[in-house]
Amino acid sequence: LGFVFDPISAAWEKGFFKLQEFWKRDGHCLVPANHEENGFRLGQWSTVQRRNKDNLSSEKIQNLDDLGFVWDVLEANWEKGFHYLKQFKEREGHSNVSQSHTESDFKLGTWVTSQRKKKATLSPERINLLNNLDFIWDPKELFWEKSYDALEKFYKRNGHSRVAQSHVEGEFNLGIWVSTLRSLKSKLSEDRIKR
Repeated sequence: LGFVFDPISAAWEKGFFKLQEFWKRDGHCLVPANHEENGFRLGQWSTVQRRNKDNLSSEKIQNLDDLGFVWDVLEANWEKGFHYLKQFKEREGHSNVSQSHTESDFKLGTWVTSQRKKKATLSPERINLLNNLDFIWDPKELFWEKSYDALEKFYKRNGHSRVAQSHVEGEFNLGIWVSTLRSLKSKLSEDRIKR
């Protein structure tokens, strides 16, 4: 009659079967939390496995490990973001990722912004890994320095800093930057005003 004597084990087996289907199709076991696999709440099931790892049998843990089950989603996402940042740097020659940039459906710009915001809580190891990729911790500061360098070149060449608003230095619209500086003088730091 198909009577189930152990419904808890049967439910686990069903979840594991659905995870195998997901893995065969997607090539990984990083199931989104709200994902359903043919009506089965696989994302929820995966979350429960992570939460209850200490109560799972060694056989179940081994079965999950053999599939490459992700026990620490935050760690996996960090590694994925770092991988894509490294790939971006190798291709583009810099690590200044725009906030809206996506790499292979991964929101790399969002990940980079998150690392900047969490710098105070990142481990020294992660900070070092990012620094090795010339990670831009403060893109506004970088923009300021590049803009200042363009103004300095203009000054050395012309002997003054009276830049016409329409002036472009290389590919940089120096005239607009200088005009903006004038309007924001009261908000500039003492150091920037001196420079």
